[in-house]
Amino acid sequence: NYPLIIPKFKTYIKFLIAFDGQGNISVLYKDDSKIYKLNAEGKLIITVGSYGSGNGQFIHAADIDADYNGNLYVADTDNHRIVKFDAEGKAQILGEYGDEAGQLSSPFQISILEDSNILVADKVKYRKNYISTLVRREDDPAPRYVLPNNVLKSDSITYKNFRVVMQRVQKFSSDGKFEDK
Repeated sequence: NYPLIIPKFKTYIKFLIAFDGQGNISVLYKDDSKIYKLNAEGKLIITVGSYGSGNGQFIHAADIDADYNGNLYVADTDNHRIVKFDAEGKAQILGEYGDEAGQLSSPFQISILEDSNILVADKVKYRKNYISTLVRREDDPAPRYVLPNNVLKSDSITYKNFRVVMQRVQKFSSDGKFEDK
């Protein structure tokens, strides 16, 4: 029974919406990095968030979601973390930058499960150096890594660097502790 929200004279504004278990709606306006939490009657309860890298701030909010208890979670792509706001508006930072399990790299989607666990989709870089025993062709465009203090010769053994960016989903507890991927 929620009305469609269309800002007067500003239909170009981008925003994200999340509903919690208490019947509240949270609207995040991407242009000013503020979240407006409204009750079921449409009255403003609280305003949280701002632009930046500090506690309670985010640079690029890619997605938001809320749990049954009224906590709001923001996937901050550019700060590589999740920002959690409790029902009173107190902020907590979840996650740290990295490619390892439990770390985040450009999170772009978030979903809160019924048990309050958090699913976060992010982009991870997988890197590996491996030995290439094939003779290097002179016209080979592939980048090669040569061990330090060695000279690259056309018939030398080189190490090829393999790198790919993958998307993954990780599971965290409601307090940000890594559980699974």
